[in-house]
Amino acid sequence: MIPVKPHIAAKAHVKSMEQYREMYRRSIEQPEEFWREQAAILDWYHPPSSILDAEPKEVDFAWYSGGRLNACYNCVDRHLAAHGDKTAILWVGDEPGEYRGITPCTRWSSPASPPSRCADASSTPAARW
Repeated sequence: MIPVKPHIAAKAHVKSMEQYREMYRRSIEQPEEFWREQAAILDWYHPPSSILDAEPKEVDFAWYSGGRLNACYNCVDRHLAAHGDKTAILWVGDEPGEYRGITPCTRWSSPASPPSRCADASSTPAARW
């Protein structure tokens, strides 16, 4: 295993392999309690009414029933105030050494810039999901 550099480990959510193993053990032994704690990290429009609904004989499981959240808000938007100026995507051009850091708050001067073209492509009907 490759050791993690100390300055990276200091910022990690899970600080050690021992902590990871403990979290994993709890997720198996006490799944509802563990995943309720993890759900508390997120911002919910409507909090879940239950953490786990399980029908093992029917092989039917539902996590966070009744809960509604916005994944983009949780992954990007709520972090903008503190991290909006940090690189989120590193665009690499065709020429060696051609790089652009794209931050959530980047303003591009030209609509023909590569990130703008990428954004335009994702808004075409063929790219919708």
